[in-house]
Amino acid sequence: VERRWAAMRALGRAADLFVSPSQYLRRELVGFGLDEARVVHCDYGFATEGFRARDDLPEVARRYAFIGSLVPHKGVHVLLDAFERMPADATLEVYGSHDYAPEYTDALLRRARHPRIRFAGGIRPEHVAAHQRRIDCQVVPSIWRENSPLTIHEAFLSGVPVVASRLGGSVELLETG
Repeated sequence: VERRWAAMRALGRAADLFVSPSQYLRRELVGFGLDEARVVHCDYGFATEGFRARDDLPEVARRYAFIGSLVPHKGVHVLLDAFERMPADATLEVYGSHDYAPEYTDALLRRARHPRIRFAGGIRPEHVAAHQRRIDCQVVPSIWRENSPLTIHEAFLSGVPVVASRLGGSVELLETG
C-alpha cells in the first residue's frame, strides 16, 4: 500500500493542476501530499434548463426522495431505518437502478417496512427537474465522505431543502435551518 501511495504522489508531482469540486476534497488532496498551490477549488457547473425555484413548499415536509446509486456506501439502509419513525402520511421515493448491487437492493426491498416507501427504479437526468417539483425534501444519507453530491446541487436548483449526512463535501454545501 505504501508503494502504491508513493507512486500516486509521484504521479501527482507530474501534473500541472488539480481541480477539486469541493473544499473537502481539496484539503484531502493537500493532506495526501499534493502541492497546495496546484490544487484549486472549482465547483461543478450545471445546466439549469427545466429547473426552477419552488415557491410552493409546505411548512412541514411529507414527500421525501433519494436519488442515487443503490449501493451500500450511499446509506439507503440507514434512511429506511430512520424512515420507520416517520408519520404514516410521509412518503419516500427511492430512485436508483437495481442493477448496480442487486443483493443490496434486494435487502433494501426486504428492509422497507414503512407503508409509503416506493422503489421507483432509475431516473434519467433529463427527468430530475420535473421530479424535484413533486417532492418536499431531498435526502442524501451517505455513510462515506461524498465529494460534492450532484443531487444536493440539483435540489438547490429547485429550491428543495436537503437533509444529508454530516460527512465530506456535503457539509460545506449545507447550512442549518
